[in-house]
Amino acid sequence: MVDTDDRFAVRRRADSEPVLWVGLSTAPHVTAEATETAEAHDVPGLAGLDRRFEVTFDDLEAVLDEINTLIEVQATLQGLTGGYLFPPWNDNVMAPE
Repeated sequence: MVDTDDRFAVRRRADSEPVLWVGLSTAPHVTAEATETAEAHDVPGLAGLDRRFEVTFDDLEAVLDEINTLIEVQATLQGLTGGYLFPPWNDNVMAPE
């Protein structure tokens, strides 16, 4: 893990690829998107949330080859925060346990 001012990098090993960047977003559109997603998926607890962790990456093919790393990062963030998980590529909201 490498920390920068506004995000940190996660890798399976120190010198490995892909790099997953994790950052906390409190941008104004986060609340609107949370409310839209809550309504679209009938998940009222998601409505109005004003911050979210975002996992980004530069190389989709590399991430798909190491998909377990992405899944582990998402599950870890959800477990640590007790929050919702919404991977937009599968359009599925997973509530905290």
